[in-house]
Amino acid sequence: MSEITYSVVIPVYNSNRSLPELVERLHAVFQNKMAEPHEIIMVDDGSPRPETWQTLRALSAADPRVRVFRLAKNFGQGCALLCGMSYARGNWIVTMDDDLQHRPEDIPQLAAHREHDVVIARFPEKACGPFKQLTSNLKGRLDARLLGKPRHITSSPFRLMKRHVVESMLTIRTPRPFLIAMILAVTADVVNADVTHDSRKYGRSNYTLRNSFSMMSNMLFNNSSFMLRVHERVRVHRGQLEHPVRHLPCAPPPCAKPCAGRLDLTHGSGTHLLRHRYLLPGHPG
Repeated sequence: MSEITYSVVIPVYNSNRSLPELVERLHAVFQNKMAEPHEIIMVDDGSPRPETWQTLRALSAADPRVRVFRLAKNFGQGCALLCGMSYARGNWIVTMDDDLQHRPEDIPQLAAHREHDVVIARFPEKACGPFKQLTSNLKGRLDARLLGKPRHITSSPFRLMKRHVVESMLTIRTPRPFLIAMILAVTADVVNADVTHDSRKYGRSNYTLRNSFSMMSNMLFNNSSFMLRVHERVRVHRGQLEHPVRHLPCAPPPCAKPCAGRLDLTHGSGTHLLRHRYLLPGHPG
């Protein structure tokens, strides 16, 4: 067993104001409420504001339990999470957002169900606007229709996963990772735990209408068998189907080409795409 029980992986984008409070509250939860050894892994997903990386470096310099990484450009939340998960050393991995809407104090409620492979936070009441609520509901319906997610399970970025689940997810090669699709590809032991969803404390959401449609198209074309089923039905209609098409849980893997000690980020997989890496001296990789 690892000496670290919990790894908290957080994708970061233009959120320097919330980070010191987030780290302080996480330390308090694991030290005072859970009494468990932990680490915090934060991945800067190509934030254009220099203050974000400066804040991350300062937090890491102040506490060796905080490990920070920086992507060469903005690859999206899924890639940032997989990058951080590939460096996680805990027996359980927690993922959460950087904006304080996911409460660190609710992690014990997820851990109370840690006998399951994956525990996903469910928010009976969400502190977000009508547009975000609409797109969230639509995404939930698409998850069920396209990915085969059980309808009684609600998906969110705030989750706890056993290490073996994360290790299995990291073997899946896809250029645009969609985490709930990867989770469902490796385990059916997924449950929800009801927690509180706080209002955003700083700034505005980074998700726009364009981001939402991009995420949904990624789900449709890269992380489901929907297009294979459409193609199959077209061929059946034309009388051309000779062999049934096998439904795949995710897109076929691209080839990651080694390039000067790093993966080619254009053709690399989401699993270990981070080679443009910044760690403070003395921090283990």
